[in-house]
Amino acid sequence: MKNEKNKESINALLKAREYQLRVIAKEPIITQQADTSPSQKLLSSICKDIADFYANEDNYDKALLFYNEAIERCSTNHKAILDLAKLYMKENDLLQAQTQCSLLLRLELATDEATMLLADIMLRKNSYSSAIFHFKYLLEKNPTHYVAFAQLLHMMRRCGKLDEADSFFEMIGNKMSSKVEMDAGWHYCKGLFHRFTYNPNEALKEFGYARRDAEWGEKALYNMIEIFLNPDEDTIGGEALENKNTSSDDRGTNTDLIVFYSADKIIKALPNPESIKAQIYYAHALLATKQKKHIEEGLNIFMEILKEKKEYVPALYGLATAYMLLKQPPRARNQLKRVTKLEWNEEFCNEFEKCWLLLADLYIKGGKFDLATDLLKKVLSYNKSCFRAWEYMGFIMEKEASYVDAAYHYENAWKLVRESNPAIGFKLAFNYMKANKYVDAINICNKVLKAWPEYPKIQDEILEKARYALKIPSPKE
Repeated sequence: MKNEKNKESINALLKAREYQLRVIAKEPIITQQADTSPSQKLLSSICKDIADFYANEDNYDKALLFYNEAIERCSTNHKAILDLAKLYMKENDLLQAQTQCSLLLRLELATDEATMLLADIMLRKNSYSSAIFHFKYLLEKNPTHYVAFAQLLHMMRRCGKLDEADSFFEMIGNKMSSKVEMDAGWHYCKGLFHRFTYNPNEALKEFGYARRDAEWGEKALYNMIEIFLNPDEDTIGGEALENKNTSSDDRGTNTDLIVFYSADKIIKALPNPESIKAQIYYAHALLATKQKKHIEEGLNIFMEILKEKKEYVPALYGLATAYMLLKQPPRARNQLKRVTKLEWNEEFCNEFEKCWLLLADLYIKGGKFDLATDLLKKVLSYNKSCFRAWEYMGFIMEKEASYVDAAYHYENAWKLVRESNPAIGFKLAFNYMKANKYVDAINICNKVLKAWPEYPKIQDEILEKARYALKIPSPKE
């Protein structure tokens, strides 16, 4: 298995199972009872390994068969029960997954993992309050269960409930006192929160504290690379939104080159810099240079990966982005359409989201607002905290002169970025003004000008006009 000789490894495991069955057949009946017999426990372990192999090969029918045999041979094999529950989750059989989790809790085995999985099941059943209950139970019992806290933050992001995270940070901080600042997991979770609330500088600082930790370091490095490559969560290659400047020429700026070298340095610090994930990051770093020769080099890396893994979503997204930067939108569209036909999965949720956003951008640019809206709704069904999706929706409504609806969508985007993006503030104020909500427009203008005094465009084009509409004298007067 370590040498990736899949055929030989499964043959060895099946042979081991066959011989172990012969051993058990020769034992006295009284010693063959499951749960107490060492022979049965060994057979259960072998069956679990076989099931894992088939699960990794996406052969769910055989995986299901051997997980059940593993549990039949030893009903307390909590690893088999947990993996069986996860398999049911992949198959979207939530009832069976919940049954396995309940079994683990009843047997008091792997209770933390079962509770987290149960919370995920509740979320998929659209029962957010039940999911929160399970996480709160875990964190009250063990405030340093940062794996659970990180998963909770991901869940809150998907549900658009990140404003509720503050109470959990406060609860953990109060229980752990000053000790909490020594925990890499604590800093990783703070980094996640700042990243999810679009505060890249604070996120980088927090991930930096965790980057050398054995448990959290690799995940922290992944997040740092992604922030360096796209701190503003732009739709790379997209051109529909007026505040984008993603045009590519053969002269990358000094900033673009600094981004490349910064990302490359962190990629080399990864535990396995030769992995497919590291290759994907390196290729994206090449795209970030905005230089044609480097973009083509990155494109070749994505194509090589796709020769081995034809439906590998991160590589399909990278390929589409490269084509967009090379001004070849039809080729990019073809790759993105391939992704729309694939089934969404948790592992590549960010890449699915980016593909849908980029394709929506292409549709908007081509005036196909209905197709774009369908994709944006799909994004928001999986991640209600995606401010870009809300911004695109607002842009479509604005183009259709539906200013009240446009303002609603821009308002959501403005709240999600915690009022830290002047371009979105401008659009929100503009649509408030067009919808005759002059007071709201003035309030947004004042907030933008307070944070960005060098943003006079909003004063001339919106603030003065809104004041005039309400007959409010300008301060200049």
